[in-house]
Amino acid sequence: GKDEANSCAADAPQPRLQPRQDGTRLAHAPPPKRVSDRVAEHKSRAWKLLDEGESAGALLELADAMRLAPDDPALYASRALALLQADKVSEAIADLEQCLRLDPHDPKIFVRLANLCIGSGDMRKALAVMQEGHTLHPNSAELVDLLREYGVNVRVKGTGREDAERGARMPSSSKRRDAATQCWDACAQPHTPGFA
Repeated sequence: GKDEANSCAADAPQPRLQPRQDGTRLAHAPPPKRVSDRVAEHKSRAWKLLDEGESAGALLELADAMRLAPDDPALYASRALALLQADKVSEAIADLEQCLRLDPHDPKIFVRLANLCIGSGDMRKALAVMQEGHTLHPNSAELVDLLREYGVNVRVKGTGREDAERGARMPSSSKRRDAATQCWDACAQPHTPGFA
């Protein structure tokens, strides 16, 4: 009886022992971190680095997070902000485009991308982004306002107003600079959807 019980206990898998700082061992190893927890840690460190103006460090943290979750649109949106901080506008535009390919459900990303395109002088692309965003999000006040600002009349669902496109005008260089600044200000809000 007793020998059989001891032999069964000896055959049972033993918990892994984990070394502690002081050289002793824990009875059980802590469970491995979930991928989502590790991604969240990288994003948190990246945001802290961005707040400190350390875009290079933030980009490294986001690269680590993206290796763990390559299809997370929020990571592309966050990296776009870090790229903007590093004055890499064309790369930021590419990341926002990828963010929208992965998840086109956030109208704020369309606004940010359009503003970056305006800021970089690509009005044709900006209008295409605004119109695509408006097609998917017809009640987005930000998209409607941006389209109207550049001479495109839009119908807000349920108002009965006619859709009529007017010739979009190229904004002045100061207006493009203002658009890029507005995009930066909007992107810099860490609690904004898509930039968390």
